[in-house]
Amino acid sequence: MIIGVFANYGNKILGIRIDCCYIIGMTTGLEYGWVEAMRRVNIAKNRGVDFTAMERFEWDTAVIGFDNNHPEPRWIATGFIGDVLHLVVYTGRGDRIRTVSLRKATPKEMGDHAQT
Repeated sequence: MIIGVFANYGNKILGIRIDCCYIIGMTTGLEYGWVEAMRRVNIAKNRGVDFTAMERFEWDTAVIGFDNNHPEPRWIATGFIGDVLHLVVYTGRGDRIRTVSLRKATPKEMGDHAQT
């Protein structure tokens, strides 16, 4: 259950327009955020997976690793949303988890997750 969806459109950071949103997950108490343009691209490219689904991500059984291929710290987690295994790339923004990418796990990732 999502207890709030908040939008913050048109902010400028270093002269760049930033459109972002975040949700607060009632079941986890975690706050999730994203860049709205990235959310729209993710829905179009990754089989319709919407960042708002992160509110239902099961962190208790997730497998989390660090992704050191980017200048900012990023993590990769595989975990369930409902009965489907997903892979999320995320970073921290203050007290929020900022979703970078979210998609259904590949068959290989499903096998790797099952072995942990």
